[in-house]
Amino acid sequence: NGFGGSAFSLKTTERQQFWSSMSHEINLDCIQEGEQYTVTGMLMLLDDQDNPMDCDPEKTWGLHGMDGICPTLAMRVVTGNLTVDTDLGTVTGGWTPGTWNDFYGLITVDADLKKADTVTLYFTRYMAGRNLAIDDLKMTPMTAQDPDQLVNNGNATSGDARFFVIKDGGTLDVTQPGYDDDYAFIVT
Repeated sequence: NGFGGSAFSLKTTERQQFWSSMSHEINLDCIQEGEQYTVTGMLMLLDDQDNPMDCDPEKTWGLHGMDGICPTLAMRVVTGNLTVDTDLGTVTGGWTPGTWNDFYGLITVDADLKKADTVTLYFTRYMAGRNLAIDDLKMTPMTAQDPDQLVNNGNATSGDARFFVIKDGGTLDVTQPGYDDDYAFIVT
């Protein structure tokens, strides 16, 4: 079953490597140089029997091992013989096992990206032998930021913790109501 009651989602099976995942090639005719795009969607983690799995958004692949680490959304850019992989983002806020959780990434289109042969989105840095399901994948132009604000999403208006991570322990999430706004960050 998919996110929001939809009948379908896209799920991996039999992942043998930490970089194994579904992928999607971006139509380069649809992006503009100099623009930024957000990549958002819903993610569920599953074991090889489709039981819900947990991950800790505050932990980093390698630094904290491999088990319990949330997948990383990445982009592979191929131009001729050159292949460049770039991390774009991961889940936002806390993680609730057995439900759909938000993920978020940011792409800035420069001249090299625009002239690439292929640009592919995929997930990496997730424990081999486990599966992931995605739904509601979107890539949209980023809303212009207020030039008077040096911090993106500083008042949590996105409704999630994008652009922020926890430091030195605890859990970062978003709560309602916020001061003079709809949302606020909460650290527990």
